Amino acid sequence: PTASPTPTPTSTPTWTPTPPTNSTTVRFQSGIAGYNGVTDTYLDRAAPETNFGQEGVLKVKSHEGTRQNALIRFDVSAIPPTQVVYRATLHLFCSTYWSVGQHTAYLQPHRLLRAWQEREATWFQADATTAWAVPGGEGTGSDYDPTPDDRVAISPDCQGSWLAVDVTDSVQHWVRRPAENYGLLLRLVHPEGKSVIATFIARDYLPRPQLRPWLEVVHYTPSTRERRVSTFRVDASEGRGGLLFRRRQPQEAPPVTVLEGVEFSIILELKQGRSAP
Repeated sequence: PTASPTPTPTSTPTWTPTPPTNSTTVRFQSGIAGYNGVTDTYLDRAAPETNFGQEGVLKVKSHEGTRQNALIRFDVSAIPPTQVVYRATLHLFCSTYWSVGQHTAYLQPHRLLRAWQEREATWFQADATTAWAVPGGEGTGSDYDPTPDDRVAISPDCQGSWLAVDVTDSVQHWVRRPAENYGLLLRLVHPEGKSVIATFIARDYLPRPQLRPWLEVVHYTPSTRERRVSTFRVDASEGRGGLLFRRRQPQEAPPVTVLEGVEFSIILELKQGRSAP
């Protein structure tokens, strides 16, 4: 029999969006270019009444019994609230990584929902007079937004290198609502609950300031058309030829599940003078 030729696999091109031509890129890093708008610390379940706000490192640990969570906040009030955040990236320098075996864990940044104080926060307390809803800042929907901005895999080879974390959604929220900028809760998660510890350089690290956490934000002024876009949540149901959408009230109503196991929000642009059939 004649052998059939084996096709040579070809790589699939990756689409990389480019920012608008009128975009501006800004970098926020403590002690660099006169910027001092970073606060950070970490919370340790094994030392629940200890504050680590003056430490030169941020520690995160995945094991529930001895969990460590990190807190970090950047003042981004220099960005006008009318700006659209095209991309925001948190850069963390990983100094150490430890696990029993070569385990990969995932770092998840969550938008914090309550204020905290760098020199007062502990596993139990957000500040000297206010307790976390759940110790460790672990109250979903009360201490932090349960939906992470990103989920970044980290492994032993992260030591001595930078980790880039997408925090675009949170930064856009802070730009639009500066009073709600409480920073991020950084949680380390292992799918099987294995104990993994990662240490990152903090804003108080003195030997090499250039290794401190930094935030890069690409933002731009929206066009007139973009400013006319109205966003609101909708209900969706099956109908002939597809899904039917109905505007929800109030505006802040939660999203609904329209496909089994899948939850999403939809942005619709309603153009003047036209209505849905």
